[in-house]
Amino acid sequence: AEHCPYYRHQYLAAAAQEPHQAALPGIAAVDAAERYAALQAQIKDLQAQLEEARQAIIDYCVHEGLNRVFGNTCEITYKVTERTGFSEEDVRAVLEPEGLWARVMGFDPALIKQLFADESVPESVRDKLETLKRVTSTFPQLWVKRHSDEEDPSP
Repeated sequence: AEHCPYYRHQYLAAAAQEPHQAALPGIAAVDAAERYAALQAQIKDLQAQLEEARQAIIDYCVHEGLNRVFGNTCEITYKVTERTGFSEEDVRAVLEPEGLWARVMGFDPALIKQLFADESVPESVRDKLETLKRVTSTFPQLWVKRHSDEEDPSP
């Protein structure tokens, strides 16, 4: 009996046949599936614990007015990072009269940033765009530094 690839393994296992599997040598597919699901659950749990510890550090830093917390083997640096963006309406008002709106093909903040680097765009237009830049969101970041390692930003 031919079964679709989503359920075929289930029928092979029910027939008590050892399913052929060259892709996972030394590990039965059933065991690999169980291990994979267990690891996913562990990752989810660890991510929740990591987020809880991250938030506790952020809350402590904010409450105490700190930018760094020292552990026994590490230090955690706290910094609020700003994400900037533009108002589509305001940018269009600056670019359309200069014939540059088509270059950003609608409203794409990445293309607007490219205009800043383009020397052929009049400096006055780049200056006007710079005045339109706004903080669109902020998010806290933590950097972990092991006393023997380099600093790595962590989400």
